[in-house]
Amino acid sequence: MKSICFNLFDAHSVLFPLDKHLFGGAEVRGVTIANELAKQNIITTVVIKEHNKAVDTIVNGIKVLSHSYFSSVGMGIMKKLNLNYNYYFNNEQKIAKDLYFQYYPYIKSNAEYYAAFEISNTTKIVVDFCKKFNKRFILFIASDGELSFSNEKAKLMNVNFELAKYIIENSHKIFVQNEYQFNKLNDYFNIKGIQLNNPMPLNIEKENIIDSKKKYITWVGKSNETKQPLRFIELAKKFPNEIFYMVMNKNDANLFDEIISLLPSNIIFKESLSFSEINMILNNSKVFINTSLYEGFPNTFLQAGYFSVPIISLNVNPNNFLEVSNGGICCSGDENELVYSLNKIITDDKISDYLSKNINSYVLDNHSAHAIITKILNRVNESVLK
Repeated sequence: MKSICFNLFDAHSVLFPLDKHLFGGAEVRGVTIANELAKQNIITTVVIKEHNKAVDTIVNGIKVLSHSYFSSVGMGIMKKLNLNYNYYFNNEQKIAKDLYFQYYPYIKSNAEYYAAFEISNTTKIVVDFCKKFNKRFILFIASDGELSFSNEKAKLMNVNFELAKYIIENSHKIFVQNEYQFNKLNDYFNIKGIQLNNPMPLNIEKENIIDSKKKYITWVGKSNETKQPLRFIELAKKFPNEIFYMVMNKNDANLFDEIISLLPSNIIFKESLSFSEINMILNNSKVFINTSLYEGFPNTFLQAGYFSVPIISLNVNPNNFLEVSNGGICCSGDENELVYSLNKIITDDKISDYLSKNINSYVLDNHSAHAIITKILNRVNESVLK
């Protein structure tokens, strides 16, 4: 591999930490991988959705381009003039104007490989581009729900099977995060994915956080049914003398408003924080709570582990991470167990210290970004597809 372009529309605030546009685990994972590839002298581009202004710059060795076609504020006259100029004078493939506008940042990056972290219509555009221009596409599966077509996860994710089939069957390599994804990819499409640990999130080692006051019980997520934020609200009400910290991006507006109306006085609530600010909160947390129905592999698990924060998860436990690391507790969907486990950790210093030390050493030993990038490069360069 000599060059690669990542399609990460919502990665703006991961690349530019002072901004507070919404982002998730896939964006953190994607930019972390991009950052490590750039360190290997691979020409690396990340395409993001344009917000207030066009972006064409270098960040940590990564070329960052914004996609004007999908701008949140629409394309201005000068942008249209520029795209029209390039369309008429640099359109060697003679493709239709609207497609050219959609493909423009991918054409500009001129990479050997293109990659995305979701099964979506925007990813389909990248796949279409790769087929048109004879490039290779790499898919990194994000959520378990993207490979769920006939169960409760499918109802929530609403992933289109034919769309998934098209993207998957036109991928050069597919990286999965856990055994569930590996098995579903094989069951539905007879394709063997490559299991890959999530790398330690971008630049977390550079966080100069010295003062650690372990006072919060923390939750980070979005206002959607999959994340189940109401479970965290109910938990906080059962521990009125503890301080809970909730960071919840607005996704489902109705659910968001409901959560706001139900907040007890012992929850500190923020709609969004930068990546660095979330690290600050985790550094000052004594427990991290995950209430999701399912995920792929939460990057927040690694962030919590880096800051020696025990994890209690209502459902999510990819590859039995919490048992293998001895760094947390999975409640297997039992909300009474969630309450019991939290009480046990906050009242027993020996248990808390045991879990804290274990999860910290485990993520440092098993989620080295350099080792994971080496695996990606070795597998991508194999001649056998998939």
